[in-house]
Amino acid sequence: MTVAALVEQFPDEAAARRWLEGVRWPAGRVCGHCGSPQTSAVSPARPMPYWCATCRQYFSLKTGTALQRSKLPLRAWVLAIFVMTRYRTEEASLPVICQTLAVGRQTAQSMIRRIRRGTTSRLTSTNPQLVARAIFQQAERRLPSVAVPGPLRKGDLVRTKAGGPVMVIMGVYPDRQTARCRWVEGVSRTDAVFRLAELQRVSRLSKPSV
Repeated sequence: MTVAALVEQFPDEAAARRWLEGVRWPAGRVCGHCGSPQTSAVSPARPMPYWCATCRQYFSLKTGTALQRSKLPLRAWVLAIFVMTRYRTEEASLPVICQTLAVGRQTAQSMIRRIRRGTTSRLTSTNPQLVARAIFQQAERRLPSVAVPGPLRKGDLVRTKAGGPVMVIMGVYPDRQTARCRWVEGVSRTDAVFRLAELQRVSRLSKPSV
């Protein structure tokens, strides 16, 4: 993808937010502090645009990540991630980030350092989605492996208590004893029905390879 095509793909902050939310929360938004799915958007928009009804804290896409406390817009981070996965080295990425985002050399260097720190290792992937996912995974590792207690509901990430791949609950049946689940990692299968007593809520997917 050329830089011009990249800018066209992410013309504004809303487009960048949609892409990042799809990467961090493929099965639905969860709290960046406690992993609860009981969240809501705050209106009007604010730096911390989401509210958790469980731990009663505000959070954002950046919460818990190497991007936290950055005042740069999400679009700047998305463009920087794409540029870095294309040009690979700091020497090659730096001038492109400066020109594309209209930022100074020091700001661009800081962005590169944060992205590299967020992946916890050298960037070896040319897939921007995997790099962004690795940044978010660092935050999710700090969450409890089993999320806050409460009745399971549609949209929750779960796995069987015996272990296995993570699934998302597609719907709970009227008997409140069974649910239809869909695998979101590790296997390729159709939806399956499980007893709720067999499931436990989880707060994260497995660690990606970057």
